[in-house]
Amino acid sequence: MASYETHKDAPFLSAATLNWMIDVFLPRESDRKTALASPLTFADDEILRIFPPTTIFVADVDTLVDEGKAFGRRLQGLGVEAAVIQADGQMHAFMLVRDIRGSPAAKAVIELAALKMRKAFRTPPLSL
Repeated sequence: MASYETHKDAPFLSAATLNWMIDVFLPRESDRKTALASPLTFADDEILRIFPPTTIFVADVDTLVDEGKAFGRRLQGLGVEAAVIQADGQMHAFMLVRDIRGSPAAKAVIELAALKMRKAFRTPPLSL
């Protein structure tokens, strides 16, 4: 995808680092061609169609931004309640990197993710 080339020298996750990670974590070519390794490319529509509501956060300056957005569009096209939220001007893992995780964008994404998770895991109150 275009972002892989556009952001090949991006901070924190360059294309070279990403390729190294792929080689280390998925050394066998056949393992890379599975739905677990690459759901965008290899997951069946029947599986994706039953995904729960999904929120995908992507960073603007990220080798993987196009894949994240494409996966969100694929889910939306299959009728899944899916949202893609892009943090403009942010790099991969901006919510985790110590020097920037206190930024307004990182705080907003973390807060929204926490709210979504609370809602997803909420159980009705016990009735006694």
